[in-house]
Amino acid sequence: MYNFKQPFYTIYVYELSAGEIWVNDVPLLRWMGPQTKDGMYNGAIPINNAVLQNGTHELTCKLKPRYDYKTFNKSESQDIYDIGFDCREVSDLRTKIQIAPNIENPYGKWNEQEQRFINETLKDLPEYITKTKFEVTELPFVLDGWQNSVDVSKIKEEELFKEVLSSYYQIHAIMNSHNAAKFLELSKEKMKLQEQAFYFSEDQKKGFLNEVTKLFDQKLEIMPLDPTKLRLDIMGYGKLVRLVRLDGSAALQFKSPDPKNQGNIEFDTKLHMKTENQGLSII
Repeated sequence: MYNFKQPFYTIYVYELSAGEIWVNDVPLLRWMGPQTKDGMYNGAIPINNAVLQNGTHELTCKLKPRYDYKTFNKSESQDIYDIGFDCREVSDLRTKIQIAPNIENPYGKWNEQEQRFINETLKDLPEYITKTKFEVTELPFVLDGWQNSVDVSKIKEEELFKEVLSSYYQIHAIMNSHNAAKFLELSKEKMKLQEQAFYFSEDQKKGFLNEVTKLFDQKLEIMPLDPTKLRLDIMGYGKLVRLVRLDGSAALQFKSPDPKNQGNIEFDTKLHMKTENQGLSII
């Protein structure tokens, strides 16, 4: 799907027990829920659409307790909690960001008697956050994205929540009617950004449109929006905003067509305000 002949940056996560990965205050990975009971997340996260241009950028890892735990307790604060990054190159894939030596890991001390790591650093914490900087140098573009958008963090929270909720109701209604064309029209800014960031060919653009249409054609039931069970999430250093459910999952979700084997289909919908007169739009 991607064009690896152009500079294509990723951050390779080889070990994440539970948590989130953010770049420039924008969430790119959320590894939470029942899937965190066992095992680790492993994979490359594309970041061209988050860094937007060459320069110094910030990586944030928010390590969370595994499923069914609210904090890292003493018995669990050991080697089963981990963050790991690697620098890998596959063919023309330019994963040239060296993270491993620069990020602080919550490794515990080895207990010879118990033959395991014990990490008092994590004990009773609900979250462990670690940050580092990295450089991107070879991108052939500067994408505007949300960089010059209105700082919505300066808007009163109650007022902003109402405005964001109104936008979400509009999107929710379109998803509920399974109108793929209208949904794609609302998403055109985001689509253009993705196409530029990842060098989409015409065939790739058509392929994406077809996938969205196929999904909407399944006529899946959409989860209801209850304002009392949603919270406001301001990101991108104040330039982005979204609504999430109280458990951190996306506000907009299609119910799973196969609940036993697959979770709900989530739409992580970020909004920005290009100018105060234009109002909120998907980006």
